[in-house]
Amino acid sequence: SAWDMLLAQDKFVSEIMELQMKSRDARGKRDAKEVHFREALANHGFDRKLSGKPVPLPSAPHILVDGVISQSTKMFKSALYPALVEFRVDSCLPPSQDSSEFRRNDGALDSSSANFSNKVASYKVLVKTGDDLRQDQLVMMMIQLMDGLLKRGTLDLCLTTYSIIAMSPSTGFVSFVENTLAISAVLAQNNNSILNFFQTKAPQAGAKYGVKPEVMSNYVRSVAGYCVITYLLGVGDRHLDNVLLCEDGHFFHIDFGYMFGRDPKPLPPAFRLTREMVDGMGGIDSAEYRQFCSLACQAFNTLRKSAGLVLNLLHLMSDAGIEDLSNNPSADADGVIASVENRFRLELTDEQAERFFLGLIHDCMAAIAPRVMDVFHSIAVSRR
Repeated sequence: SAWDMLLAQDKFVSEIMELQMKSRDARGKRDAKEVHFREALANHGFDRKLSGKPVPLPSAPHILVDGVISQSTKMFKSALYPALVEFRVDSCLPPSQDSSEFRRNDGALDSSSANFSNKVASYKVLVKTGDDLRQDQLVMMMIQLMDGLLKRGTLDLCLTTYSIIAMSPSTGFVSFVENTLAISAVLAQNNNSILNFFQTKAPQAGAKYGVKPEVMSNYVRSVAGYCVITYLLGVGDRHLDNVLLCEDGHFFHIDFGYMFGRDPKPLPPAFRLTREMVDGMGGIDSAEYRQFCSLACQAFNTLRKSAGLVLNLLHLMSDAGIEDLSNNPSADADGVIASVENRFRLELTDEQAERFFLGLIHDCMAAIAPRVMDVFHSIAVSRR
């Protein structure tokens, strides 16, 4: 029965969460915690096929799983050591039409991230404990909403969304997007050049910069989209480990623990745009950079027309216990929503708003504080 299936799902997921929590708190650095988690999963029988029927994953209910592949489990160098768990897939149901699973620029599901036929063998999910994912879930819903508003305005910015589900105030699942690297890793592995990364992963002889045109287009459009959206939502703590890049050019943000203008670091920029990101488009004198600026300004003006919808939805969520909306130290929920409204600059004409956003782009590229903070962040991560 459905009730028995839900009980089996709860038992299966809760035990994995508990093991991840114990491994997170185990002594030692990241590698020791990772080994502890792998051994714990194997010792508790998760490597073997479930004795009962397969259970649906909470973050992707159309995927039925019957165990995990413990030896592929990883833990990330983050304060709460989230774990990447590879679930063994028994079978797949067709995902619903409104599924957010890896939805890309054309509204289709991203087949490179997951194969939804019955032949798929495994499915990767980030397991997080000690972290309230309700805020991340809200942000992803807002990104999906804004993506829809932009497309209705005939502006396709190649945004990537993925499934986030909070299962309690301190636990949750985040679907894993394959073939991605943090911008910090892209720069470290490619002589500090995003363009070199594209030339390696998506080369095309005779094309401009030696890169497939569709990959460059994906990159320019998605950087523009996320600059506007992260500015409007006041996404904070933007270091180069929580901004990701796909091999096909899609650029996107993860980890929305600081929102609505709250930031743990001093002097945060309006949004994260570095010189290296712009050099990946060909530099500030390139046609691609001019296209980026034009797309960002168009997106800003398009979303300003729907500011009332965004603000009303935030008002509806004001009593939902979202940390930076309900418990923001700088203001109550009404004050936080008023600050979001201020970001839309509704008093400006479209031409004035365009000049305003071009000024933000210039300021973010010239900002020194985020670069200094990146150095401290990389030192802190290396010690974990």
